[in-house]
Formats: sequence, structure tokens, C-alpha cells
Amino acid sequence: MSSLSAHSIKTSEESSAKEQCQDTPESSDSGLAVPQEPLLPPPPPPTEEPQSHILSSLRLENQLLRSEVSSLNQEMASVIQRAKDLQDELNQARLRADRRNSEQSLTDRMLREHRSKVDDLTEALSAKDSQLAVLKIRLDEADQMLTSRSAALEEAQKERSRIMQDHTEGSSMQCQALETIQQRLREVELALRREQDNYRQMQSENAGRLSKVEAERQTLAETVTAAERRAAEERIRVEDLQLQLKSAKAAAEAAKQELQTTSTKLHASYNPKRS
Repeated sequence: MSSLSAHSIKTSEESSAKEQCQDTPESSDSGLAVPQEPLLPPPPPPTEEPQSHILSSLRLENQLLRSEVSSLNQEMASVIQRAKDLQDELNQARLRADRRNSEQSLTDRMLREHRSKVDDLTEALSAKDSQLAVLKIRLDEADQMLTSRSAALEEAQKERSRIMQDHTEGSSMQCQALETIQQRLREVELALRREQDNYRQMQSENAGRLSKVEAERQTLAETVTAAERRAAEERIRVEDLQLQLKSAKAAAEAAKQELQTTSTKLHASYNPKRS
């Protein structure tokens, strides 16, 4: 640019010198005594080397600028692609998180249902315990009744023995007393058998109820343990997905920041070159 300015200045000086040369004959024709100065030789024509050097410099600078712009465009395209990939990963992570949240909600609902069943079974177990307590009381009463009937049977047998020993008091009286004792003995034996049967039946029912209650308690404990384990596993999976989502958000934010930095660098590179 400085060489072009110098060339324009020289051209203007030449034109002014030519005008002065053209004005000189007019002044001589007018009759005025004007001292004539010696004419200066014209300056040499400007050489083409500075202009070609400037053009080559401009071409080189333009080529470098194009190369830099191409590199920045490639870098910007790479950053945009990375941002798109990270956005896709972020969307997938969000979808997985939503799916895990729905699964967690389903698991929580199932856990609440299991807990409700546990509460119901616990209440049923308490009722069974109350029934068992009542059955134990009835068994104790049956044992006491059986003991009293056994004592009565022993007393009847003793009375029979005494009556058999006193058979000399009269045959009719003896036979009547013997029949009475035998009748009472049969009644006591029948009552004793009935009580023994009831006692065995109650023991069998009690054993069946106890085994059923124990099986229900074992099944309930296994169900609660499995539900709690599944809930813990789902919580761990949801926490992992939340961590992955945070990482994807951080990576997307970094990619956006890098894209903004690259765009700023590209604009900064364009503006100085244009000025």
C-alpha cells in the first residue's frame, strides 16, 4: 500500500511539472520578464517489482487465510458433530432415566403392595396366635378334665374293689351296687375315651395350624426379603443412570462451550483479515 501511495504522489508531481511547463510559454508571450528555471529531468518510470511482490504477498496471505478458515470450518464441523453425538447420548440417557423411573415407580408400588400384604399377614398371624392361645387354654382345661376323670375312675375302681370285698353283705345289694359301679365305670371310661379323642383331635388341628402358620411366615419373610432386594437393586440402577445423565450433561455443556469458543475464534480470525 505504501508503494502505491508513493507512485500516485510521483504521478501528481509529474502532472504539476507539465502544467508549469505549459504555462511558461504563455507568460513569455505576454511580454513579462519571467526568469526561466532549468527543467528537471523526468523521474524514471516505477518498476513492476514492488507491485508483483505485493500481489504475491496478498496471494500468500489469502491462501493462509483460506487454509485457516478451512481448518476452523473442519474444527467447527467436528465440534458440531461431537455436540450432536453428545446430545443424542443425553437424549438416550434421559430415555433410560425415564424408563428406570417408571420401573422404579412400579417397583415401589409392588413394594407397597407387598408391605400391605405383610401387614395383613401380620394381623392374620396375630389372630392365629390368639387362636393358638385359646386352643392352649382349652387344652389345659381338657388336661385338667382328663386328670379329674382319671381320678374319678381310680376312685370308682377303688369303690368297686371295696364293694367286691364286702360281697358278704348280700347278693342282691352286691349285684345292684356292682351294676351301679360298672355303669359308672362304663360312663367314666366312655367320657375318658371321648376326652382323649377330643384331645388328640385338638392336638392334630393345633399341629396343622402351627405348621401352616409357620409356612406362611416363612413365605412372607422370603417375599419381603426378595422385594427389599429388588428395591435396593433398582435404587442402585437409578443412581447409576442419574450419574450417567449428569456426565452426559457436563459433556454436552463442554461441547457447547468448545463450539462457542471455536465460533468466537473463527469470527475473530475473519474480522482482522477483512480490516
